[in-house]
Amino acid sequence: MHPSCTLSHLCSFSDFFPLFLVLQCPSPPNIHGGNHDSQDVEVFLPGMAVNYSCDPGYSLMGEASIYCTESGNWSLPTPQCEGSCGAPPRLSYAELAKEHQNMTAFPVGSTVRYACRPGFMRHPIALPALTCLKNHTWSDVRAFCKSEYCENPPNILHGGHSGLGKAVFTPGTSVNYSCETGFSLVGMASIYCTESGAWSHPSPVCQGVFLLQGAKKKVQYIMLGWELLYAARQKDMSTVEEILEGSFNSCMFCISAFVAMN
Repeated sequence: MHPSCTLSHLCSFSDFFPLFLVLQCPSPPNIHGGNHDSQDVEVFLPGMAVNYSCDPGYSLMGEASIYCTESGNWSLPTPQCEGSCGAPPRLSYAELAKEHQNMTAFPVGSTVRYACRPGFMRHPIALPALTCLKNHTWSDVRAFCKSEYCENPPNILHGGHSGLGKAVFTPGTSVNYSCETGFSLVGMASIYCTESGAWSHPSPVCQGVFLLQGAKKKVQYIMLGWELLYAARQKDMSTVEEILEGSFNSCMFCISAFVAMN
């Protein structure tokens, strides 16, 4: 019998109600940068759990789930969403460590490491790693891997270089260019392979200077090869323009002079 019920005091339903009262939890706490999966639920009874997730650009810190306890309170601690960085940049000379390759969010302060790709080697000074900064961006990318070699130096029309027959061009290796007889070298005669795996300068050009025959006056043409000389002698101006197009715009004056004289 309920302790308040006596022969002189009849019990009412309210006397027994506390025995059947089930405590409920309030609505789950909201968190900045995220939400839970029970937005449409109105009643939260003991044992019920809710799961949290973060908005894009944020990372979940702590346990993703909390549950309603018998005391009518939510279990602690409530998870938090902290700003994060997206996937680290993909680099042509280095590969992201395997444990980070499938991740898309990284909390502030996270550090990811890279390994040099085949054909590249570690730079002795730069650390092959990036850090997620407080502004949710990655630290500056440094060239922490340097190429073990350069591609073959470019070939040039009516000329050549001293590296023919050489299989590998390591950083510091230089090649010298020269032109065939009747052509002059324009540009750097010598270029070298840099530590970044690129050549130090663009390849030079071999230019020829000839006199056009058949004009009332001798017109000097600066041209790229004998093809232009032949076309000019045949007075095939469309071919001349095709050869000159995009390379020697200053020589269009020569074409105009030739047309005016014939």
